[in-house]
Amino acid sequence: NMNTVLDDNCTLCLPNGERIKLNPNTMRMLFEVEDLSVASPATVSRCGMVYVPPEELGWLPYVTTWANTQLPDTMTKETKAWLLGLFDTTVNAGIAFVRKNLKEGIPTVDINLITSLTFLFKSLVQPGKGVDFTAAPDVLHAKLAKVYVFSFIWSIGGNIESTFHDKFDDWAREKLGEVDKLGPFPGGGMVYDYYVSLNDPEEPKGRFAPWEALIQPFAYSKEVPYFELLVPNVDTTRFSFLLETCLDVDKSLLLTGGTGVGKSVIITDYLARSSEDRGLIPIVLNFSAQTPAYDTQVLIESKLEKKRKTKFGAPPNKKIVLFIDDVNMPAQETYGAQPPVELLRQFQDFRGFYDRKKLFWKDVEDTTLVSACAPPGGGRQEVTPRFFRHFNMLNVPPPNDACMKTILSSIYSGFLRDFTPEFQDCVKPVVDSSVEVYRRISEELLPTPAKSHYTFNLRDLSKVLQGILLITPANCKDKDVMTRLWVHESMRVFHDRLISIEDKDHYKKMCSEIVKKNFPGGPDFAQLFEDRNIIFGDFLKMGVDMEDRVYEEVDDMSKMIKLMEEYLEEYNFSSTNAMQLVFFMDAAEHATRIARILRQPRGNAMLVGVGGSGKQSLTRFAAFMAGFKCFSIELTRGYGINEFREDLKSLYMQTGIQGTPTVFLFTDTQIVTEGFVEDINN
Repeated sequence: NMNTVLDDNCTLCLPNGERIKLNPNTMRMLFEVEDLSVASPATVSRCGMVYVPPEELGWLPYVTTWANTQLPDTMTKETKAWLLGLFDTTVNAGIAFVRKNLKEGIPTVDINLITSLTFLFKSLVQPGKGVDFTAAPDVLHAKLAKVYVFSFIWSIGGNIESTFHDKFDDWAREKLGEVDKLGPFPGGGMVYDYYVSLNDPEEPKGRFAPWEALIQPFAYSKEVPYFELLVPNVDTTRFSFLLETCLDVDKSLLLTGGTGVGKSVIITDYLARSSEDRGLIPIVLNFSAQTPAYDTQVLIESKLEKKRKTKFGAPPNKKIVLFIDDVNMPAQETYGAQPPVELLRQFQDFRGFYDRKKLFWKDVEDTTLVSACAPPGGGRQEVTPRFFRHFNMLNVPPPNDACMKTILSSIYSGFLRDFTPEFQDCVKPVVDSSVEVYRRISEELLPTPAKSHYTFNLRDLSKVLQGILLITPANCKDKDVMTRLWVHESMRVFHDRLISIEDKDHYKKMCSEIVKKNFPGGPDFAQLFEDRNIIFGDFLKMGVDMEDRVYEEVDDMSKMIKLMEEYLEEYNFSSTNAMQLVFFMDAAEHATRIARILRQPRGNAMLVGVGGSGKQSLTRFAAFMAGFKCFSIELTRGYGINEFREDLKSLYMQTGIQGTPTVFLFTDTQIVTEGFVEDINN
């Protein structure tokens, strides 16, 4: 109890009843806290109190110190004074505008925006990046003005939500356009659409150039797994550039934004590309609600190289980039703390942490923290601003329709190179229809308490194309088959999630309208949904190895059901637990849907429905049909997290060592503790 330490007794009382007398003449306690929300009145009354208003100190002392100590020595006093004048005329107005008129995905504090601005500026004027401090003042100031404006846009305006970009663009063009020596700002697009080019010999004063100039070409390869495909676009290019800019000066970066916009992909792709060229060693950790601080520290320490007894870091001439995904997922304790986040904050504040056993301090060097998270909500927590203030925070906007179409078209047109030339005509209708159905279902079928799983993101749009890429030229004889394949894949991704007849009919009507609009001469509503059931699968030939299976259309429903009965007969012959299934049409369709999911890499399914509707039986059957073994746990008295992890080890041995394709069937009745779900999520 801290109260007995703070009063005249000066005695520390431990939970085990032990009392330790402290010397009141030599010991003082100083608390530095954000607020008193979890402090008891008894504790507060025993302390003297000093409130430090955030506006009291302001940003000027920090910026002045930064200009005098962090900028190159070759920068003259006159140039530094001119630069401080830019801060003086724009920073207060910019922060006031953001606070009053705009919304940030994750709130920042003012000094956080200022430090982000200074670090970006410092990185862009480093030697070798195109700024010559010995140049004539007019030329130098023109370049520095452009660097300052670019840094301002991506610090003060980098964290605002995309719906407010147009407002910030209007303000920035008016206010930042007045910056001394800047010159005219490009007229098209928004201020976010340009980077500052400093190495163009034809533009000695630098220039603003569109991000499109930096986009690398994309080449589709069927040898690359679908989930590793990344089509370079404006967003991946600019956020990779900003990540590199921050890492050049060891500045931590946080990408925030909605689920599925590509935050983690941008970071992991950059780290994979740059690990050799820039000497980066990536360490990737995924946080969850139950992630403990101890495991986090052990994982980090296991990747560090010991240099001396108390000093750890990267190998010589290397840098470690510690990427924490879903950094705001750890659950809060009773009083609001998140132990893994507090451990990382300690590392950010003091560049190290304590040894867990011997309690000595360990310094960590050559290590930079990079994180990604969605805004709070849906299991994600609010994180203390005292942690996030260390980051340059950037909000990744959801891609617009043009961007999504570019991404899908690049992959799909590359895939169709193996088909006859007329199939290239399918690119536009398939891509346009996929984007339209995603947009419309996201707007027209919203989640409710009874339909909480009606949440759609860009991963769902991607899965439509992933399913289409399963087809082979030999099994797609004409463009009508491709049309039906698109209908089938969009139905599997979007329609199969719907739970009411009204919603399903609404989707079918919408799908028919889109087909009529984008596929000239395509099938009408009756041909799509009344005359036949559109089903594709790879199970039509029994006894074929997984790698030799082909994804093809089912032409005859009665033959398919007869084939399933043969699969069931073989299953019962080889299994100790025989199943007696009747394949009416709904059951047969559900089995094909589960089998389709299982054949895809990272194909995970959540089956939602009332108990006793056949979810487990159909999963076991579909797994057998797809060539998988089915694994599930057996609950016994005293079954807990340790027994569950032992079962997981045997599962991993079966899949990872023996290479056996396996389905892990896990039901809601088997969730003894929340830790089971956390382990599966991780």
